[in-house]
Amino acid sequence: MLNEVEHHIGEIRKLRQVQDYIDEHQDYLRQKIQHLDSSIRMGVLSDFEKNEQKKLKEFLQGLLQSNARPEPTMIPPYFG
Repeated sequence: MLNEVEHHIGEIRKLRQVQDYIDEHQDYLRQKIQHLDSSIRMGVLSDFEKNEQKKLKEFLQGLLQSNARPEPTMIPPYFG
């Protein structure tokens, strides 16, 4: 059980590193989203390229939205 707890702690640390990285690069991500949006609207891309850029734009927007940090809550104890 101790190994499992240590594993979960390690996973939480990895998630926090990702959150910190996104926090540090928010401006770049927003600029990239604006660039993607502009290139989609310009109409010079093929349908495939346009769809791929829309997917990337949605992914980046999701990263920014999901990175909003909620208030810490108590994690329920593990019953096993």
